[in-house]
Amino acid sequence: MSSEKMTPHLSKKIKVLSFFCILLVLYIHTYYNEGEKYESCMFLVSLFGQGISYMAVPLFYLISGYLFFLGTEHKKVDVIFLKQKKRVRTLLVPYLIANALNLVFYLMLPFVARYIPSIQPFIAHNLLESAGNGWLDKLYFSFFSGPLAFQLWFVRDLLVLVLFSPLLYYILKYVCRSKTSCILLLCLLSPLVYFRPTAFLWAMGWFCIGGLIVMNPYISITNCCSWKPLGILSILVCFCLVLVNALSNIGLINFEVRSAWIIISGIIGIWIIYDCLFMESRQSGVELLNLRIYGYTFFIYLIHEPFINIFKKLPLLISNTEWMIDFCYLVIPIVFAIIAMVVGAVLQKMFPKLYSTFTGGR
Repeated sequence: MSSEKMTPHLSKKIKVLSFFCILLVLYIHTYYNEGEKYESCMFLVSLFGQGISYMAVPLFYLISGYLFFLGTEHKKVDVIFLKQKKRVRTLLVPYLIANALNLVFYLMLPFVARYIPSIQPFIAHNLLESAGNGWLDKLYFSFFSGPLAFQLWFVRDLLVLVLFSPLLYYILKYVCRSKTSCILLLCLLSPLVYFRPTAFLWAMGWFCIGGLIVMNPYISITNCCSWKPLGILSILVCFCLVLVNALSNIGLINFEVRSAWIIISGIIGIWIIYDCLFMESRQSGVELLNLRIYGYTFFIYLIHEPFINIFKKLPLLISNTEWMIDFCYLVIPIVFAIIAMVVGAVLQKMFPKLYSTFTGGR
């Protein structure tokens, strides 16, 4: 394998897989309480939102760790401080703005519902009701313990990891001096990502594995075409495990697989198969989809809650039958992503500075 840690192909690959992951996150959050009484709906949820989608968040953490420690392996800790400073703009500012907008939304919700009762069916739950009665309770919940834009728990934990990144840097730099210590650290991190003792330790495990991959001098993941058999096997294993859990969820079998195996096999599979498909297509002159759409991944992530929970209920005004709920579950995440990209493109064109601030320049 190439010793390079970043190439144009890998940069494009990260953007494409990140976009794929945000679609999976949309499937996680497009859950219909109305569909719980339908076996077909619960089967689909088990396949997508509680199956394939399990790999989305850990892959995000893995990529985040890889990109954060990229280019630091032969430098002093000063480069980590510079990266921390950059994350204030790219992570902290969007985090604060998104939660502030959600706070305004949920504060206004009772007043709007009072004068427009017809919107009540679209409101699943006012999350501020979980925050306590005092303003300090609401602010603490909104910007930390919740957070109010609940999908941003990922960014909150990532910011904590960035805060402690100088310590992680020294550990990784020391460990990457030998293959033996790299293997030992990987063995120590594996229980964190497999057993998930807490959400934060689980996130730290994946983040550090990403850092370990990029900082060690022994392996590279920029071109995995030679691992094609492993990629195919991993994809097949992931699919079979997801199917087993889906059948278990609807009571057809009495056996369930731990989600960690779905995550591990899925990440290995799509990482390798992507190279096998698109390294070859690039050589034959066939280009991937226009990369411009992948630039809206973070925007979709920031805004999809609470709006997708409102958007997904609109078709149920026409019908809430089993086939309608199944159809909506499959289609709504894709339709919402398209609409969000259009909205993002319009905002980016009309208010470029505001859009750049909101998305952290992404």
